[in-house]
Amino acid sequence: MKIQRLALIACLSTLALLSLWPHLASAQVTQDQVKRQLQEAYGVSILRIQIIENRGKSAFAVTMMNPPGNFNEAYQVSTIVIDRKTGKPMSQYFEETNGVHLAAPPVEQRTSPKTAVTP
Repeated sequence: MKIQRLALIACLSTLALLSLWPHLASAQVTQDQVKRQLQEAYGVSILRIQIIENRGKSAFAVTMMNPPGNFNEAYQVSTIVIDRKTGKPMSQYFEETNGVHLAAPPVEQRTSPKTAVTP
């Protein structure tokens, strides 16, 4: 009797999870959506989108370039971090427990190319 009840509970919970799966899977923003959103809003060219983890959250690192023109920021390349769940930009500046503000991970934790020099 207990085994049948446990099997029934297991089947019902599995069915509940399967019915929620499409909603959970569609909760994240796709790379194409982020690309389209940034191109329409700012008129930039998207050079690369990488999936990263930023402070424990799944995110996109989006490298983009300003359009050509007769202005100081023409062809400027920037990288921003976009939250995969909300599709909104994430702050890259935050305060550590020791009070240090970091804009990027330390050089030894970065992937190549490592552009900063350590003493």
